[in-house]
Amino acid sequence: MKKAIVFALILALACFVFVGCDKPDKDSHTINVVMPDGAPALALAKLFYENPKFDGYKINYNIVAGATGIQEKMLSGEADIALLPTNMAANLYNKGIDIKIVACNVFGLLYMVGKTPIDQLEDLYGKTVYNLGQGNTPDFVFKTILEQNDINYAATDTPKNNEVGLRYAPDAESIIAMMKASQIEYAILGEPQVSQALNIAEDFEIVLNLQQEWQQGYPQVATVAKADIIENHKDFLKSFLQEVEQNVQWIADNPEKVGQALASKGSQVNFISAESIARCNIRFEKAGDIQETIDNYLRLMYDFNVNFVGGKIPDEGLYYKE
Repeated sequence: MKKAIVFALILALACFVFVGCDKPDKDSHTINVVMPDGAPALALAKLFYENPKFDGYKINYNIVAGATGIQEKMLSGEADIALLPTNMAANLYNKGIDIKIVACNVFGLLYMVGKTPIDQLEDLYGKTVYNLGQGNTPDFVFKTILEQNDINYAATDTPKNNEVGLRYAPDAESIIAMMKASQIEYAILGEPQVSQALNIAEDFEIVLNLQQEWQQGYPQVATVAKADIIENHKDFLKSFLQEVEQNVQWIADNPEKVGQALASKGSQVNFISAESIARCNIRFEKAGDIQETIDNYLRLMYDFNVNFVGGKIPDEGLYYKE
């Protein structure tokens, strides 16, 4: 009798193990989420800190040094979900990468710092403004603002009285060094470098919020997902985006935890204060709700440099609509 009972228990255990191993593929599905260091990583800080569980999924969060690293992972197929510059999303889509923008997360983080306050853009006539690299997003944003306000500009450090001089530096560190040495009067920087610069060069202050010139800011960073995620993992994507949306308030309420969260994923960026975080303009807007805003932004970029968006304006297939 005892042998029969033992045999039955062994048989039941064997059946349990067998059934336990026979799970749907999605129960062991790995999702790779990538983003460049800085404000895009800030848009997922809550997820880093709390590591929410998504039933049946393993999430790998990977912070890379810059946008180039993101592009490489998208082209290689390593990334399932990515936070990246919105124009890069358009560029990849135009290259035939099967992705869609599902949301936008960063709505501009550029500021002009200077030694002397300005009341209007015309106050910059006869002044030289340093910017981060000719032909990139900060250059595009500032030039667009100048053009929309009929402000003349020229690439010179000796501007005429009726124009703004534009000069460029290779990186934020170079601009901050020149600020500290009192070699420049005005410069455009992005957060968190703005806060770092103001701590080092105390005679500077923020004199222009470039986002205000666009009223509601501009959709600088987007979240994209591969077609496989959108088509075959809709429930997961919905839950994931809900967490991303909740992150907006979380970073405002928990600035002291943000640094810990980013550092846990290898971030090299230090957001100095709650004010620095706020100036990154982290929001959550579904792509379908702001398609026109994104499209207008990409069209302005196209007019500035067709290569910014991959040579043409993307069609509606770029946008995910629930």
